[in-house]
Amino acid sequence: EVAGLKVGDGILSVDGHLPTLPHRALNGRTGTSATLVVRRPGRTEPFEVTLTRGPAAGNFRNFSLSDVLEDRDGKLWFGLSWGGEILCFDTRRADAETAWRLYKPADGLDVGDGPRIAQTRDGAIWTASIDPGGGVNRFDGTAWTHVRMSEQGGNNVNTSILETGDGILWVGGLDGLLYAFREGAWTRYAPPEVPLPTVRLIELLEASDGAIWAVGLGQEAVRLDYGTSRWATYENLNFRAEAPDGSLWFVSRDNSVVRFDGVRWTRYDKDDGLMGVPQTLIATREGTIWAAGGHQNRTATARFEPAGTSMSRKPWTLQYHPQSFRMVDYNGILQLSSGALWFGTLGKRGVLQFDDGLWTYYTSAEVLVNPYAIEQTADGVLWVG
Repeated sequence: EVAGLKVGDGILSVDGHLPTLPHRALNGRTGTSATLVVRRPGRTEPFEVTLTRGPAAGNFRNFSLSDVLEDRDGKLWFGLSWGGEILCFDTRRADAETAWRLYKPADGLDVGDGPRIAQTRDGAIWTASIDPGGGVNRFDGTAWTHVRMSEQGGNNVNTSILETGDGILWVGGLDGLLYAFREGAWTRYAPPEVPLPTVRLIELLEASDGAIWAVGLGQEAVRLDYGTSRWATYENLNFRAEAPDGSLWFVSRDNSVVRFDGVRWTRYDKDDGLMGVPQTLIATREGTIWAAGGHQNRTATARFEPAGTSMSRKPWTLQYHPQSFRMVDYNGILQLSSGALWFGTLGKRGVLQFDDGLWTYYTSAEVLVNPYAIEQTADGVLWVG
């Protein structure tokens, strides 16, 4: 202020040089001077300022920062590079004595040196740090709590923190370790199970499509598409059902059924008890997988049974319906609110019902020819089209 500098001024050079650490270049013996070239917002041209070094008066301390965050209430949070402290400035308070608050280990803070700061959607302030003796901290507005990542199978050296739009808190650290906090529990991810560089993850950023960009120290940025907001196309497969256990079921163009459990793909065909031409699949609310289609110009259904539960020792139990119709259409399968299964068939008038272990055939003249879709409305009425 004495020399005419203001907050927001940018120092372009000190004594004609561009130092990598300008704040250190200003240090020197009392009575010596330094000439600064300064750029100030609102002024078109840079200008010079000459400083004369002198002893500092009053109380002062090192103010090296590792991170700065403005929260949703307008408060400014500063991570101090050394000492394991967090400084908060409440911009809504006019009194400087009450506007500043310094949080230290005595307040329950367990952060260590070089803290990074983030705010989650619940308003809590989170910090993580590079200090191997520090933890990940959470401030709920009243008190600090913490957890050590070493207790989660990881490492306490953590250099980045981010909350993504889906409410997950991510912490990146040493050796490419990445931690996710969701629904009150921590999950650890490590190379090579995820394609992350095996160095410190110094920055985490969220892309507009929900993907995460992770920056490793001295490495290229890596993009992680961990969500389900992107479409995936599997050649020659038509998705038909998702089972309660999360497995995905497809009908293939080669007249087989394919299951993906998140890790392994499994293919089933006639040798496994399926019909010759599976058209569609359904996963019932009870978790049973049914296939329906045709076999040698006859309607056929098959129920998937885990290994060891089928009398034939095949994973699918096949049943023909020769007295009914030729084929079940790919949209012609539905589980009613009562739990019964209905199948719409091609070739004749009629529908097929399976309820409590019994098959029933409806072939009245009122039923449409080639019913290809079945639905039930909230009032319990069954619609066939």
